[in-house]
Amino acid sequence: MAKLLKLRRGTTSDHNSFTGAEGEVTVDTTKDTLVVHDGSTQGGHALAKASEAVATTGATFTGNVLIDNAQELRLGEADASGTNFTALKAQPQSADVTLTLPAVAPTANQILKADGSTPTTLTWAAESAGLTLLDEDNFSSNSDTAAASQQSIKAYAEATYQPLDADLTSLAGCQSGAAGAIAALTQAEVEVLDGATVTTAELNILDGVTATAAELNILDGVTSTATELNLLDGVTATTAELNYTDGVTSNIQTQLNAKGTSNVSLSAANAWTASQRGKVHTITATSTLNIPLDSGQHFIITANGDGTLTFTDLDSDAVGQSGVIYFTNGAHTHSYASHVKKATAVTIGATAGDYIIPYTVIATDKVCIDVIAVG
Repeated sequence: MAKLLKLRRGTTSDHNSFTGAEGEVTVDTTKDTLVVHDGSTQGGHALAKASEAVATTGATFTGNVLIDNAQELRLGEADASGTNFTALKAQPQSADVTLTLPAVAPTANQILKADGSTPTTLTWAAESAGLTLLDEDNFSSNSDTAAASQQSIKAYAEATYQPLDADLTSLAGCQSGAAGAIAALTQAEVEVLDGATVTTAELNILDGVTATAAELNILDGVTSTATELNLLDGVTATTAELNYTDGVTSNIQTQLNAKGTSNVSLSAANAWTASQRGKVHTITATSTLNIPLDSGQHFIITANGDGTLTFTDLDSDAVGQSGVIYFTNGAHTHSYASHVKKATAVTIGATAGDYIIPYTVIATDKVCIDVIAVG
């Protein structure tokens, strides 16, 4: 007759407080599964049912799967390719992290991107998504988060930076002439320019300078102050005029004084061995017959109307000046300024004619004249 084997049994709660003998098998009536005991583990070891076992050829999980203690989820390559695998594992973290994969397949060149509102939800996005491109040819926004487009970078560079011109290219050789002089400059000499406050216009004065190294070196060691050098600011002298000082080896005023001492004296008599000529100045006058003493020593004047004979530039420098005035009168009546002192009673009347008028300046308010009618 058939035999019936019954094992001790109890609920899961009963097993949790029960320690079975080594090798003993009991039945968990809550889980409908067998429990194997080892004589020491309270609750024993429950066996999985066939429906709960994980198949090695594929299975479906309806609950969460926990790979504990930083163990890896390994995805192996095809057996025919080898034994390598790609693994995923967790690192130490302060809280649980759940990443939700995208709901659709990606298109070409898309990347995984954290969602803007829920970063743990991953979405597919274009490679440049989230990157702002600015197309500003002048970079006016000065953004520290947006990237410039290739076109705007090219346009800005072309507008801002100048290409090397022939003048700069010529510095590549720097073998002779002014270029060679620049090449020979020491660091100390170049640093003289550090802190210079000259303007672009002032620096442009150097553009086209053809001085040699020797000529440029004349400036080397100059001890002039900024005030003294600023005397040159605004100078309009030509190269020929500046070259008059080329080769001067002593104070110019000292040399001029020496010339005066050895050849001409302002305080003693001088014997002239050649003709000395005063300048003749021509005047056409109407109502004012002005004789500008600073303009010459002798004068030719034609009167085209009634007027007053007047000497101008009467100052201390004019005292002692003498000369002759050749006066042509066109039938006009003339008078004399108060500083004109006549030596004779001859006057320049209304009759047309020519007169010779010798004059001498004896004071800043006295000019002695004589009036001689030309026969």
